Amino acid sequence: MTTPNTTQQHPHSFDSFIVSDANQEAFDIARSIAEGTAGKQGSIVFLFGKSGIGKTHLLQAIKESMEASGPYKHARFENANDISNRFLVASARDKRAKSLGYIALCEYDDVFLLDDITCLRGRPESAKYIKHLIDRITCNGGVVVCAGEAESDLELISSGKLLTEATIVPVGPSPVEARVRFVSNLASEFGSSIQLPDDVLRMIAERSENMRIVRGDAIGIICAMKFKGSATISLEKATAILDKH
Repeated sequence: MTTPNTTQQHPHSFDSFIVSDANQEAFDIARSIAEGTAGKQGSIVFLFGKSGIGKTHLLQAIKESMEASGPYKHARFENANDISNRFLVASARDKRAKSLGYIALCEYDDVFLLDDITCLRGRPESAKYIKHLIDRITCNGGVVVCAGEAESDLELISSGKLLTEATIVPVGPSPVEARVRFVSNLASEFGSSIQLPDDVLRMIAERSENMRIVRGDAIGIICAMKFKGSATISLEKATAILDKH
């Protein structure tokens, strides 16, 4: 069985990101932060938009790019939900020790990448703790790059000057043609034995703007083809596979 080639590029690199008019600004800012030419010291950059359109990809691309450039700058990637669950389910005594320890670990990061701050809605204690963490990082000159679904989510973790001077960038979905290219490139990673017809590529791309769903649908069809030993598939059969799920 042919397996995808995972050695060509990092799955969340800038090179593998699908750039379009809807996300060009976010892409340019993210790359500039990784290169050290954007993101004022002690500031926040906030990427917002619907789920599955590339915000997490950009955050992880910053980390991957900075790690590849050498040890002189440090980037840390975290999910707000993970931070909340990690510390706020502990007992009050353990919570304080772990919280202070984590702040000490992160407060001198050059770039702190925080995904999914939308999950902090309705979690005031978690939001307060993460806000304190961000205050410490920015006070020490670090740049915080965070992502959420709505522009107002930034108010969950920042206030005052830090909020009013934040760089806020909308991220829109990739157009259908870009999603078609994405599915085509994904299929090519499985080797020449898999051929998705144009109508199947477009069907997959048009079902959702969420790239996680697009990727999952494409892999589901490809795996079904591999299981049956088929080199290609009809639109009718591909649609039936997805409709079952």
